[in-house]
Amino acid sequence: MKTKDRYLFRRADSANFEYRRNVPTDVRDAFGKSRIRQSLKTSEKQVARELRDTLNRQFESQWLRIRRRKMSRPLGQGTLTTEESSIVEAGRLERADGLRDTVVLDTIQEQLDEAAFAYLRANGLPDTPEEIEDARSYVEARTPEGRQLAKELQLWRGELTYPMLGEQLFAVRNLSASTESEYRRGLALAEAALPPVNRVSRQDVQVWVNSLAASGEFAAATLRKMLTGVRSSIRQAGFHSEPFSNISVSSPKTEIVRQPWTEEELELLLNTCDKDWLAAAILVATFTGPRAGALVDMSYDSASDVIRFPKQKLERSERVIPCPDGLRETVRFWVSSPRTKSSLSNEFTKLKRRSGFVGTSYDQVKVFHSLRHLALSKLIQLGVDSVAARIISGHRQPDEILQRYYTHHTAEDLRRSINLIRFPRLDRFLR
Repeated sequence: MKTKDRYLFRRADSANFEYRRNVPTDVRDAFGKSRIRQSLKTSEKQVARELRDTLNRQFESQWLRIRRRKMSRPLGQGTLTTEESSIVEAGRLERADGLRDTVVLDTIQEQLDEAAFAYLRANGLPDTPEEIEDARSYVEARTPEGRQLAKELQLWRGELTYPMLGEQLFAVRNLSASTESEYRRGLALAEAALPPVNRVSRQDVQVWVNSLAASGEFAAATLRKMLTGVRSSIRQAGFHSEPFSNISVSSPKTEIVRQPWTEEELELLLNTCDKDWLAAAILVATFTGPRAGALVDMSYDSASDVIRFPKQKLERSERVIPCPDGLRETVRFWVSSPRTKSSLSNEFTKLKRRSGFVGTSYDQVKVFHSLRHLALSKLIQLGVDSVAARIISGHRQPDEILQRYYTHHTAEDLRRSINLIRFPRLDRFLR
């Protein structure tokens, strides 16, 4: 229904307009009824609008007086202490919040009712209570406007939590397992600490983020990801996410700096390794530097003798590099029996422990991803052009740098560069 015709209805068996409006729930007892239905005794739309406006002013004035009586302090209380005054003021603010919620809920209910009546009129159906209820159910379930209003109704009733909003996001977004895990963690923490979505302010969010940062449990990058998860979930549901925007994020927790493995350490790992597929994964990662997610989904094009790594989160497209000459058979073996990212990570952790690499430095600083750092470090040590080194290892480059590089270099240049990577201690482990 158009806003200018709000509260105006016309019965199927009459040409005259009616004024229909729900009475706000917080004043129904004092007002004496829950719904107003009054004939305007005119079939002229403009006249009906003027009468409607007069009735609106009349009823809203009555409701305002009722609310003021509820909000006012009873006489005869005498002089209040400072503490008593603060308690009274807090109560007034709480009642004001409740009043705001009630007004919003009533407005949403009225909008749903109007949409239901519009559906009845459009389909020539009578406005009996049963038909109205069926029409409202249809509007809430089958129309975009109705679905959004139903969600807003849930929100203002306190039935829509942060994790529930997250589930709506996860249903339509294809997120990586790690990203979804961080999002869920942020949503759970938000639910435990923040006011509901319809009440939260930017100050609330900033205080919350500051408290998480002060705990020392979260790095700044983790906090940003959790904040993004909450903001994206709210936005996906169609609600305003401004309180979660432009939040300052910092953390005293020290960011972990990965360190590359040494050739001697890798030799010990491979000597200890009793799984051929894991040894192959370590060797491919050492010589080509992929992320674990790209490694488990890589493919080998024997016709072109190139390795294809699928696009990762920080890359613009898939990465295609020449297959190192000494690694060819190992690559073929790996792609013939790949493993999942989780099994790769778990087995590599077990291998580290069996090889004697235990303690904080090895648990956090030297991990499977450190093999990627080793490949890039080796290329830089060998004097390979920095852009070529970053292309081989898949580090993101501005488009203009890539264009300039490929203008002056060929695939054979990349092949020569990648074949420079040698680890004599590891040669005996290659197939």
